[in-house]
Amino acid sequence: MGQPVVHFEIIGTDPSGLRGYYAELFGWDFDTSGLVSDAVSEPANYGFVEQNKTSDGTGIPGGVGGGPGYDARATFYVGVPDVEAALAEAESLGGTRKMGPDRAPNGLVVGHFTDPEGNLIGLAAALALPSVVLMMIFGQTRIFFVMSRDGLLPNFLSKIHPRYHTPHVVTMITGVAVSLFSAMFPVGILADISNSGTLFAFIMVCIGVMILRIKQPARPRPFRTPMVWVICPLGVLGCLLLFANLSGYTIKLFFAWAALGLVIYYLYGYRKSHLANGTEPT
Repeated sequence: MGQPVVHFEIIGTDPSGLRGYYAELFGWDFDTSGLVSDAVSEPANYGFVEQNKTSDGTGIPGGVGGGPGYDARATFYVGVPDVEAALAEAESLGGTRKMGPDRAPNGLVVGHFTDPEGNLIGLAAALALPSVVLMMIFGQTRIFFVMSRDGLLPNFLSKIHPRYHTPHVVTMITGVAVSLFSAMFPVGILADISNSGTLFAFIMVCIGVMILRIKQPARPRPFRTPMVWVICPLGVLGCLLLFANLSGYTIKLFFAWAALGLVIYYLYGYRKSHLANGTEPT
């Protein structure tokens, strides 16, 4: 018979935020009064999750903790008779020891190791994420470029490089802003923020397509969306469903940024818009 999984663990740099997230997501209750090794988490910042059993009686206990000096990870614990022997065996099979054996305050001896694919998975993420971020940066610069061209942002943002014929000013500004945000915020928060903004943008695109079909039916369309009165409403509903499943913190943050955007629009874009002023280039 194999060794059983006896505990799961989620560690991050903001344990309180993580516990709030999982409490809202899964309805978990946490007990932070228990003892834990400081090699695993800040002792006063670890919340134990009581065993959540399903209708058939299955389920395992867990915990969420960490702190500013701890590496983010998700771990599951397997019960073994000898921790040192198990760690040595894991290393001999190609794994990497990360911690232990270490005795927790409650007397439990624990150890951590990664399996042989741990580093390969990390490498794949490191290669994939920059390519996605790069494409999003290029997309954002083109959005700012068009907004500037239409008068909703200052004109200098739509300047074109004389040699490369690209919007170099807004590209540099966006690159600096993205670099600063990447340095100051965890990737999870940035992903949630970008997801909410992207979903809202897709909702506006679907609504905008339908509005233009009514208000400007003769407008030249190099690509014409087929079955627009089916596809666009389904697109809005699908994005709303995904948006509603984001965390409460992310949704509140989105509306805060949206409010800031509306302030900028009414203070600048509304008065400078070429369309509103009748100065739209022909």
